[in-house]
Amino acid sequence: MRTLVLACAAWAMMGSQAHAFDLSKVERKLVKEPAYKHQPKYALLVFGPEAKVRVWVVMDGTTLYLDRNGDGALTAPN
Repeated sequence: MRTLVLACAAWAMMGSQAHAFDLSKVERKLVKEPAYKHQPKYALLVFGPEAKVRVWVVMDGTTLYLDRNGDGALTAPN
């Protein structure tokens, strides 16, 4: 997991700063969350020049929830 995070951070830093999107403008809202058993840890991955594709990743103990279709709901089946 740590390697994946470091790889994503390195990839993000390779982009040109002249075309960087202001990430403070990205809406950070989950539509639907499961009942967590532990204190969840959240990460929001954004893709594209205007950060239009947004994928939530939430770690709940040893359970990892992934918003695979980018709709902000972590309770979808599968």
